[in-house]
Amino acid sequence: MADAGATPAPTATDDDDDVLCDAPGVLLRQGRGYATLPPFLAADPWPAAARLCHLSLSANKLTSLADLRSLPHLQVLDVSRNSLESLDGVAQLTNLRVLQAHENRIGKRERCTEALQSLDFLEELWLGSNEIEAPSELLCLERVATLRVLELGPNPIQDASELGDYRSFVVSLFPRLRWCDGHPITEEDRSEADAFASSKAGEVARHRLRADERQRDEHGRKKALATPLAKATPARPSPQMPTPAAPRLVSASRVT
Repeated sequence: MADAGATPAPTATDDDDDVLCDAPGVLLRQGRGYATLPPFLAADPWPAAARLCHLSLSANKLTSLADLRSLPHLQVLDVSRNSLESLDGVAQLTNLRVLQAHENRIGKRERCTEALQSLDFLEELWLGSNEIEAPSELLCLERVATLRVLELGPNPIQDASELGDYRSFVVSLFPRLRWCDGHPITEEDRSEADAFASSKAGEVARHRLRADERQRDEHGRKKALATPLAKATPARPSPQMPTPAAPRLVSASRVT
C-alpha cells in the first residue's frame, strides 16, 4: 500500500503546465528514485520547458542524460549524486551557467566531458567525487573559456603523473579561473602557473596530453568504423564444427 504522506512522482499529463514547477522557471526533483529521465524532460510535450531556468535532479539513480530535451533558457543544472558515467546530453543546453555533477561515476567512459565543449557560457563546473582519470579530459574542458569555478577534487586525475604540477597545469589552462578545488586562485597561483606553462615540464605535460588525445581520437574512429562492420558481417561457422542443418520448411497448405 502506498504511503499516504508520500509525494507522488510528477507526470507529464498535468493539464496546467506550471503544476510541475516549484516556482516560475524552477523545477526541483531531488530524491525521486528516477532511474531514467521522466518523460516530460525527454520527449513528451511540456510547454514549461521553454521557460525553465533552474533544474535539480540530484540524489536520484540516473545513469544517462542522453535523452535530455532541449531547454533553451536553462542556466543551472544539478545532477549530483546520481550514477552518471558521462555528461552526454548537456551539449544542447547552450545557455547553461552552472553545472553540478559531483558524486557520480563520470570517467567510466572515454571522453566523458566532451559535451561541455559546446557550453559557451559555462561559469561553474562541479565534478568532484567522480572517476575522472584520463588527463586528456582536461583538454576537453580547455575549450570552456568562460569557466570561473572548477571543482575536480577528489578524482584520480589529480594524481596523474603526466600533469606534473596538477594545480599549476589546471590554472594555466583556464585564464579566467577564480576558484579551483576549494581554494581561490591567488596571484601567486597565477604566477606559478605561467612559469609552469613556459617551462620544460609544462611543455612535456602538454605534449603528453595532446598525444594521448590523438591516440584516443584514433581509437574512437577505429571503434566507430569496426562496429557497423561487425554487425553487417555474418559469422562464419568454425571449420572444426559441422554446419547446422537448414530448418525444415513447412508447406503453406499445411498451415492452419
